[in-house]
Amino acid sequence: MKFLMDKIVKDWLMGFLANIVFFNYKAMCVNTLAITTFLSDDLTKDLSSWNTGVFNIISTISHNFILPIAILIVTYVMVYELVTMVINSNNFHDMDISVFFRWFFKLFIAIVLLNHSFDIVSGIFEITTQLTKQILDYIQGTSLHGLDPTALTEMINNTGFKDTFVEALTEMDIGDGMSVIILLTVVSLIAALIGLIFVPIISLVVIVRYMYSYIYAAFAPITFATLGSRELGHSGKRYIHNILALAFQLVIIIIVIAIYLGSCQNVMLSAVSATGDAAEIIDTFQNAVTTNLLISIMTIFVLLKTESISKAIFS
Repeated sequence: MKFLMDKIVKDWLMGFLANIVFFNYKAMCVNTLAITTFLSDDLTKDLSSWNTGVFNIISTISHNFILPIAILIVTYVMVYELVTMVINSNNFHDMDISVFFRWFFKLFIAIVLLNHSFDIVSGIFEITTQLTKQILDYIQGTSLHGLDPTALTEMINNTGFKDTFVEALTEMDIGDGMSVIILLTVVSLIAALIGLIFVPIISLVVIVRYMYSYIYAAFAPITFATLGSRELGHSGKRYIHNILALAFQLVIIIIVIAIYLGSCQNVMLSAVSATGDAAEIIDTFQNAVTTNLLISIMTIFVLLKTESISKAIFS
């Protein structure tokens, strides 16, 4: 009777739980490799194509409501510059006629920048979007190790890793085997859940970035109007730094995803190609599941910090 119970536990229960663990890990691997496919739409759109309706509203607000305020600011800035020039020239006694040409040139540049401020900001985001597309195409084209979800599934099925893993578990003692099974079940479930929320978290970061971008783009005329002022110019320069940080945040997100995919695929390949006795195979699989979990958690943390990383780069 005892032998029969041990047989049931070892051959059926442990085999059943081992299959669940392996299924969760396989699902996590496949979802990981498919991340770029899920996110291609959100990561490859500029301000005008991400939400055309919102873009048109922001453009109207910027041109019809923000631009008149910016005109008043640039008028004050240029008049202040002219008065300063007159005062510095000792009320025209030491006036150099060339300063007027410089003043008219600054006025011309200010007017051009003011009229095209929204277009300039939109163009910056479009440039970084094109750069993001090229990087994403490279990642999807090379698949880093030449591995995609279909190739990984075929590799797992063809190498017989699943059978080897299940057999290695059933060869262990009941107590050791059950402890390993319970640990792997918990860790693999957590890893699978993190894999499910990974894409929504990235989507949330991208959506917040787009919302910030629309707000910054709407106030582009006001900040561009201050660029010609020595006293207020720091505001415009800080604005340009923030715009560059927001624009290149998308590139940083892609780089983080590329690092995540490369790290996870290394672990997956080492797990699938594991050889040795039962203990070595179990240890390799445990390390793979735990490492993937840790990599996923750290990647989510870094993704939430991409805004501050980008601002630190362009500060």
